[in-house]
Amino acid sequence: MPSSYLNNPARSGRAQDNAAVAMFGIVLLGFALRAALLSANRFHPDESLYASFALKIADARDVWLSHEVVDKSPLAFYLGAAALNMLGAKARYNIFMSELALRLPALAASTVSIALAAACARKLHSAQAGLFAGLLLALSPLAISFGATLFMDALLSCALLASLLLVLRGHWAWSGCAFAAAYACKQSALVFAPLVLTLGVLVQLAAPGPNSRGKQLRNWITPLLVALAAVYFWDYVRAAPIGFWAQGYADNMPGRFIRPAELLPRWQQLAGLGAAVTGAPALNALLLAYCIWLPLSSMRSNPQPLQTTISMVILGFIVAYLAGHWLLAFNLYDRYLVPLAPLIIILLAQPLAAAAGLLQGYGPARVMRAVAVAGTAVLLTLLPASLRASASGYALGGDHGAYDGIEKVAAALRSAPTGSVLYDQWLDWQWKFYLDHSPAYIGWVQSPQKLAADLRAFGASSPRYFVAPSWEPMAEMRSAITGAGFVCVPLLDTVRRDGSRSFTLYQLVAD
Repeated sequence: MPSSYLNNPARSGRAQDNAAVAMFGIVLLGFALRAALLSANRFHPDESLYASFALKIADARDVWLSHEVVDKSPLAFYLGAAALNMLGAKARYNIFMSELALRLPALAASTVSIALAAACARKLHSAQAGLFAGLLLALSPLAISFGATLFMDALLSCALLASLLLVLRGHWAWSGCAFAAAYACKQSALVFAPLVLTLGVLVQLAAPGPNSRGKQLRNWITPLLVALAAVYFWDYVRAAPIGFWAQGYADNMPGRFIRPAELLPRWQQLAGLGAAVTGAPALNALLLAYCIWLPLSSMRSNPQPLQTTISMVILGFIVAYLAGHWLLAFNLYDRYLVPLAPLIIILLAQPLAAAAGLLQGYGPARVMRAVAVAGTAVLLTLLPASLRASASGYALGGDHGAYDGIEKVAAALRSAPTGSVLYDQWLDWQWKFYLDHSPAYIGWVQSPQKLAADLRAFGASSPRYFVAPSWEPMAEMRSAITGAGFVCVPLLDTVRRDGSRSFTLYQLVAD
């Protein structure tokens, strides 16, 4: 920013006011894009499972989740329970109110993350970079897709950004508290600890005045140790057959590197997820060019400027994170990139801010006008992808129509006679949420033969039901039901938003 501009208090104050107004508009835009998804979709199977945990906590049926298999830290489940209780007891019995309440924590976290990412970029680089970072995250298809889901990755990302911002501002103890909250949401937060600490130390070393890194590091670690102890105590008290750490390790650790035949397909999948951070090929090309130029530029600088060092640390962490998920045989779930997206965006904001700087000579109110021109270009570039994500147009985040109609099937079963039995083989986690407080008993059947045996023994004792998803073969089940002396009487067909059939509810009646 030119010194003449900074030396004029009126202009400087007006620029700050304009930047604050622009940032408010960016956050509001990001909120609107995410809020459109609050009631658009039914829950993904994993979301249904997490929702069932929150329901059991909310009405004190299983406050410690002692009877559940849990593989995550528990804070997100308790936040969901708090959101349910905040909307009152009716929210626990109404499917749509429950879905809405349980999505509110992620919506709030995803929206706040926009402002946090902007503040981090502003602290690390410049005010212009901060505005671009906020705009990019507000419009990110990946962030939008997870902005109203039950996955805890939006909460994790928000807490990590808060921890990073606080440590950059020198508030080490509060940064440690925010990082402790991130761990309490998901234990994978620990992967980000080296980055947060490294950036905090780099900024502290550049600050004038005495540095007491040992004391500050203790202030940062102490809240994390408290969180580790609290979560361990929770896991001990619940006395479940298997602890959440052991279950999480069993569910997620591959125990091997990928095989040669997996190299290209996994890289293509990972690159596709990375491209969804912006959803704009032009910006992705700019980011790639900047990532190539940055290390080459740093080799020519001796000593390196602080901003270059910071960018190299962020770039190195991004590369290491992606390489770990590529070369180790992890499941490549899209949600794993949610906490990484703000770092990618903070990196991309720098060349955009530099490009805006090149436009400064084209107008009298040079700085803000240049940022406004470049920001408008970014907005127009990203908006189509953002609107598509806001309309569930990407295969990212939660469900996008596969489970349309499950709430209608659940409503029908909730009115079934007490003692009714729903046989199930495919929808166990969904029924944990959608048939919570239902009078029907859900009986899982291992095979068609087991279903036939149960029908012969108990089928005449109470009403029996079966739900067939359209994507699962029904021939073997129907043959087993017929062989047991029963017929499938269709009671309800549901359709997806595209008109295709989603579920059929059958009553099994003795022939």
